Amino acid sequence: MRWTESLLRSKNRRLELSTGGGWYLVFTLLLGIFAIQSNNNVLYLLESLLLSSLLVSGVLSEWTVSRIQVARLLTQASAGSESADRLLVQNRGWLPLYCVEIGEWDGKNFDSLVFLLLVPGRARLRVRSRQRLQARGKHSFQGLAVATSFPFGLARKLRILEEPGSRIVWPAAIEEKLGARPQLPAEEWDHLLGELEEVPAGSDLQRVHWPSSARTLALYARPLCRLASEEEVRLDWDRPGPELERRICLAAGKLQSHSALVLSHQGEHSRILGKVRALDALALLPKEER
Repeated sequence: MRWTESLLRSKNRRLELSTGGGWYLVFTLLLGIFAIQSNNNVLYLLESLLLSSLLVSGVLSEWTVSRIQVARLLTQASAGSESADRLLVQNRGWLPLYCVEIGEWDGKNFDSLVFLLLVPGRARLRVRSRQRLQARGKHSFQGLAVATSFPFGLARKLRILEEPGSRIVWPAAIEEKLGARPQLPAEEWDHLLGELEEVPAGSDLQRVHWPSSARTLALYARPLCRLASEEEVRLDWDRPGPELERRICLAAGKLQSHSALVLSHQGEHSRILGKVRALDALALLPKEER
């Protein structure tokens, strides 16, 4: 009785018809009309087979989505990178389930996180999410959804697991390359003693360590490293131009080795201590209006 009520309830169910499923319905409808017009028993038999396939598909897909239980363990997400979230999937039935798809539901769209070809009976699986969020900021969702196109792929049936929530997506961290060192403030860099690197053509000759270069007949210099005493990352976001997002990503890259962030806006400065709090603040900065 409970299973029948779940089948008839449509509040947390969605049905997305596939292209093949649409043609299947059109063909079934046309064949039914021809069968009625011609009173041909063979056409009636074919029509009954097509309709019974629809019934079997609906029952099996409902059986699959209703037997899956899902929980998600969220980790920190960064824009453009694959998340390391974990999904705990349990088959509450004794029979194996096939072609199970689990995704995030935002109220309108289904964002697939993982596809499981087989979930054995009474099994508990721990799988990794494949979600990749492209934009920094606050990401909201309505919950998770269990979907399947089993057995014929005519339509994808979704069971919505409503549990609204949100997460903060950090900006993508861009590490500054050594080739960009001359553009940075000189006080942020110092020479690394005890090591040498070959100076590429066109570099600043003031860095050359001439005693070592004279012995090897090649130009060598001590590598540059960031000063350990520099602990603050500064970002002025008064100018929300095309370079704003890049500057935010550069600041996020610097925060991998720094412990404080100073935000400047319209002459006011705010200092944020701690890597996590600083990256959260960068993620929630207003975005450029387009």
